Amino acid sequence: MKEELRAKIGPREDLHGANLYGANLYGAYLHRADLSGADLSGAYLHDANLHRANLYGANLYDANLHRANLYGAYLHDANLHRADLSGANLHCANLHRADLTGAYLSGDSIIDGGCDPRGYRFVAIQQAAGYRVAAGARRGIRHGLT
Repeated sequence: MKEELRAKIGPREDLHGANLYGANLYGAYLHRADLSGADLSGAYLHDANLHRANLYGANLYDANLHRANLYGAYLHDANLHRADLSGANLHCANLHRADLTGAYLSGDSIIDGGCDPRGYRFVAIQQAAGYRVAAGARRGIRHGLT
């Protein structure tokens, strides 16, 4: 079923509010897809292309987004609690009010200048393999994952 799902979805797909809990979307091409309000908790999105995808209010709790392309993705109000963002490209992503508590960001995760950080805050602690977000809040701004 999950393999069939991956084969059926593609760019600009309307998956608003879809239940994709635990779905295997490895390498899925979801460029500009509408995943707003979708439940992607526990989903396997390793190497997925979510370039400019709409993930407004999406639940990505404990999702594997290792090396995912989230360039320009709209993650406003998204739940990224405990998400694996190691190696992910978050350049120009809108993380306004996103919850990154407990999210994992490695040294090669791209989260830089083009991001819209208004309304999100996270505190990262460096670990041997990268960064672990220790606490998050939906107010204030904190730049500087180096």
